[in-house]
Amino acid sequence: MRKDNTRWRKAYKLNFFGLKDGVHQLTFPIEDSFFEHFPVDHIHGSRMKVDVELNKNDRHLHMQMNFSGSLRVSCDVSIELFWLDQTYDAALIAKFGDYEDKNDDEVWVIDRHAHDVDLTDFFYETMVLNLPTRRINPEVINGEKDSDVYRAYVKYMSEQEDRVKDEHTDEGDIDPRWQALNALKKDK
Repeated sequence: MRKDNTRWRKAYKLNFFGLKDGVHQLTFPIEDSFFEHFPVDHIHGSRMKVDVELNKNDRHLHMQMNFSGSLRVSCDVSIELFWLDQTYDAALIAKFGDYEDKNDDEVWVIDRHAHDVDLTDFFYETMVLNLPTRRINPEVINGEKDSDVYRAYVKYMSEQEDRVKDEHTDEGDIDPRWQALNALKKDK
């Protein structure tokens, strides 16, 4: 983590003190600076927001969340940065109790005297876990990406294919043991 202080987390705390029981709508913007506080090197920007529908009563808080927007990531093919559109839902229940327990991914126990719940880590984990394993720029998939990095990648891959073909067709470069086996195969 880059910064030691935790003041930045205030922006991601859901303050429910004083809210009446019932349904409430809240929105949390997730900006570039959010990821500076976490050990993540594959997210280079954020245009995300989290819309939270909070249903509050005297026993628990039920939070239905919608994550939407885009994250700036590097393409696994061209290595270039691009904006990856993201949309997914998550839910979290925070029950009031005599102790704190946030070990469960879906149900937390928070102190009954608490005034807010810190959603920072929940937001981070949800966004990171919902990233696809392979991130490929849609322009690269369609063959429409015309950039120096992508052209260099295509050229390199083409050269590698040509080199492999040349190695298999030029018997002079083949290990003598393989040449002997090829001779046996030709004698049949």
